[in-house]
Amino acid sequence: MCRRGPSAEATISMNAHRYQVGQVVHYTPPGIAPASKAGDYTIERLLPADELGSNQYEIGCVADGQRRVVHERELGETVTSEGAHNEP
Repeated sequence: MCRRGPSAEATISMNAHRYQVGQVVHYTPPGIAPASKAGDYTIERLLPADELGSNQYEIGCVADGQRRVVHERELGETVTSEGAHNEP
């Protein structure tokens, strides 16, 4: 009988999210998406990683409240009015 390691689902779900619910981050759309979607968003919900292991988030636009689901690689820190970075 062969022993198996953890399933792909178990491995994916173990990735720690970089950002936390309530944190304000900067969203940059991938590729050719309209730049008008870029801006500051609040992390609304942490979602499971996709099949490639990339963490996902539900975010809400600070300006208009529009929500979207994005990958962690599309998010970055924001800069406050005092010039300090909003880090996780």
